[in-house]
Amino acid sequence: MKTKKEFERVVPQTVGISVKAIMKLLDQLEGEYTEIHSIMVMRHDKIALEGWWAPYSPDIKHMMMSASKTFSGTAIGIACHEGILSLEDRLVDLLPQYIPDPCPENLKKVTVRDLMTMSSGSDREVPVDESWPQNYFEQTNFAYEPGTSFLYNNAPATLLAKILAEKTGQSLPGFLKEKLFEKIGIDPENITWFTAPDGTSFASGGLHCKSEDLLRLMRLYLHHGKWDGEEILSEQFVDFATSPQVDSSNIFGYAKLDLFSDNVFGYGGMMWISHDDLGYRAEGAYGQFGIVVPKLDLIIAITQSSTESPVSQTTLDQVWEFVETIKDEPVQEEETMIRALNDRLARLCVKKQPKGCADPIDIPCHEFMTEGKGVTPAVLFYDPIRLRTEAQNRKGMTSFRFEKKNGLLTLDALINGHRYPIPVFTNGLYVPMELDEMIYTKDVLVSGYWSTTNELTVRFRWIETGFTKELRFLFEENECIVSEQMVTGDDPDLKTKIVYQEEK
Repeated sequence: MKTKKEFERVVPQTVGISVKAIMKLLDQLEGEYTEIHSIMVMRHDKIALEGWWAPYSPDIKHMMMSASKTFSGTAIGIACHEGILSLEDRLVDLLPQYIPDPCPENLKKVTVRDLMTMSSGSDREVPVDESWPQNYFEQTNFAYEPGTSFLYNNAPATLLAKILAEKTGQSLPGFLKEKLFEKIGIDPENITWFTAPDGTSFASGGLHCKSEDLLRLMRLYLHHGKWDGEEILSEQFVDFATSPQVDSSNIFGYAKLDLFSDNVFGYGGMMWISHDDLGYRAEGAYGQFGIVVPKLDLIIAITQSSTESPVSQTTLDQVWEFVETIKDEPVQEEETMIRALNDRLARLCVKKQPKGCADPIDIPCHEFMTEGKGVTPAVLFYDPIRLRTEAQNRKGMTSFRFEKKNGLLTLDALINGHRYPIPVFTNGLYVPMELDEMIYTKDVLVSGYWSTTNELTVRFRWIETGFTKELRFLFEENECIVSEQMVTGDDPDLKTKIVYQEEK
């Protein structure tokens, strides 16, 4: 592995960024619409701002969601640069084993370029599920001439990952290990990439990496595909990926609505185009952003869990407001401003959980049997893309009981046949744990509080996903009602719902 390039850290005013503007941006990002996890700002190849909201930290991986597509598109760009693929290669020639007979005329014309630009001619999204990729070719209606109609969906990037695997015999992260990660300073051992049921890397949204990894990728594009003199991507490919290739104004089937106002300015090659002359960006659901503003020699990386889904437009609006304040010359501000910023950055943390009531003296301690009584498998594990068959076969939490010894409350839960004693501190502290029954990611932080004298809320924060779920245990006359709710992110399927109620 090449020696990792460490970036110079500078006082923001020296690169034309006002501390006052930073403070305002931080105030906005700490608003009610999102839970911000990290921000990094690079200008002129120097880090001018970096902050992580505890318990998130620089070395913890974070879900990238659809920002994964930009990493995946980069792999295709490298393959093109090395002559493994061409943007003009046809899908029917690359994956002939899946092509239906007879083959639709428009399908015959679909190229790698069309997949990269979400313009394969499909008029519907076919899920990357257990029957993928066969279902994609059987169920997709190639209604439009390729290259003429935009449909943002997950299948194209994962098809490209499958094509790359067929051509190279390597998975997407395996291919990128030597070709990209080790060259630009990304630790391949600190990368997680989920797979589709057939073993193909879920190229559309399965990547977990560090905030700085995202910033490093976007720096490669800002430098026209070169990293310290080595050409990793051709300048021609970079121009293709970072300029509008297709009209995206029908994003998610809507006309130009405010909700998606920054997604209607065109789509490049696995990259969104920003409005006016503000460049381009990698973008993932719940507000994962790698933003490049070439005219300012500026990169901004943000991770968060926004309640605005799939697009965190509010964050983009705040970023553009901040960008407008950046100057071409150093900014003059009082030294006290720097001290105030550094002090704030040192104390960043996510919103505290509610204070809660004092711990009750008596709580029911007998075993509650939940199997067959409505507890869903999703109660205690995180399945972000609902791909793996085993997720459907898990029983979830089939029994639980509470114990209290020496003042420490423990949730003793039987999850998919394995028993876990889960400490629940109700004083605001998180307990880090590994729960093997989690799908994809095992690392979870657990905390709790009494919302009333008879309702205990236990919080599970999947630290590498950005999501937090609450289980609420309401005790009434030695009975218990359990409900669940996502408290970060916004998924209509995960609103508060009763998942178990003890029979009377």
